[in-house]
Amino acid sequence: MDQNLTKGNIVLCNPIDLGNDGSGPLVYGAYGTIMIATVGEWDVPYPYPLPTSAVTNSDGEYIASYISSTRVFYFFFVETPLPLFMKVKLCMILVLCLWRLSRTLYLNACSSQLLKPDISTPGVDILAAWSPKGLVSRSGYDQRSVMYNIVSGTSQACPHAAGAAAYVKTFHPTWSPAAIKSALMTT
Repeated sequence: MDQNLTKGNIVLCNPIDLGNDGSGPLVYGAYGTIMIATVGEWDVPYPYPLPTSAVTNSDGEYIASYISSTRVFYFFFVETPLPLFMKVKLCMILVLCLWRLSRTLYLNACSSQLLKPDISTPGVDILAAWSPKGLVSRSGYDQRSVMYNIVSGTSQACPHAAGAAAYVKTFHPTWSPAAIKSALMTT
């Protein structure tokens, strides 16, 4: 990467893999990056140390063609107000969680070796509280601090199940754990 070409510009990076932490453009003084993602990677929320847009391979080729054929060109990263971002992101998260949750309902049909849980909850791409001292991205050069982050895993699924059980318990304080489980399984 040439620092003279990178500094103060938006860098088109090709190709991207999930191990790419985006440190190169940051170190060389870029203002932002456009990452060309392979199939299935552009919908994965991955934090980069600079404003970043992930595009498909065909869109990346179109952008590269535009850059090579145009003398003066402009790219803008538009920051949306937080409430609008959160509304849009939460809608996207809900749709993704419902889609991924629907896939988990039939785990045992794929293999008799897999156990099907009694209750499945979303644990993928969840907007969660984040320690301000925690790393935002994998880049060691990224010094940002945030209060929230998009994270995935069982540590995100468990609070959904516990919250749903607690919610049912507030309406039926005399119900046993088995009754609450039955209500959640049949709802």
